[in-house]
Amino acid sequence: MRAITWDGQRCYGCRSCQLACSVHHSGSFWPERSSIQVRRKPRAGTVEWRIDDSCDGCPQEAVPMCIAHCTYEALHLVELTDDAA
Repeated sequence: MRAITWDGQRCYGCRSCQLACSVHHSGSFWPERSSIQVRRKPRAGTVEWRIDDSCDGCPQEAVPMCIAHCTYEALHLVELTDDAA
């Protein structure tokens, strides 16, 4: 099994992953249809990122679209062992 992980130290909240995911799900740039939600909090200087259970990992792609389009390389694909699942 595979999982997508997020590195908050590398993420700048550009939302490229969110837009790529929305294209996968809807065929167009429609962030509300994305499995990923990105929220920037400028005053706090933080970014919140979450992925919901509608994520299918882009099975037809060699690499999930969110990872392929992550400008800052903040997303990674990890293989989960049976113990971690």
